[in-house]
Amino acid sequence: CSLNPSTPGDPVTFTATVTPEGPTGSVTFMGGSTVLGTAPLAPSATFTTSLLTEGAHSISAVYEGDASFNGSTSAASVAEKNSR
Repeated sequence: CSLNPSTPGDPVTFTATVTPEGPTGSVTFMGGSTVLGTAPLAPSATFTTSLLTEGAHSISAVYEGDASFNGSTSAASVAEKNSR
């Protein structure tokens, strides 16, 4: 998470890297069970949003896999939005 804590309306960038190098496809960034966005691997996936509301958000990254690599889900990280 690029800015933690941040305030509502501030853009926050999340980056996920799938290892080892070589996987293709995309990563879906989740806020709990809500899809926040999807980004292609190149070789990491980056997603920016300014739509997170005030409070703590449990963020994870989900890689669905491709023909050569199994999918995986990251451990959740907490992104904190403070009031202004």
